[in-house]
Amino acid sequence: MSLARMSLIIAAAAFFIYAAVFLFVPTYGTSFVGAELPIPSAKIDVRATYGGSVLILFSLGVYAVSSFLSEASTGVAVAAHRLR
Repeated sequence: MSLARMSLIIAAAAFFIYAAVFLFVPTYGTSFVGAELPIPSAKIDVRATYGGSVLILFSLGVYAVSSFLSEASTGVAVAAHRLR
């Protein structure tokens, strides 16, 4: 596995874990910076801001990995390399 593929997979996994923590246990995620979530609307805001937006970044990472892998498997990358 190439370094580029491994980097994309690690980045996608990191975004997924980060998003999952803030979506499912936002009080645990905010405890690292000493923030408290005293009211339910604060938890909802943290879930939406950090969980939801990072989940979109994770989805983009999965798309990047899948398009990178499909490009490599179809030979487009090989053909483009030959043109150089």
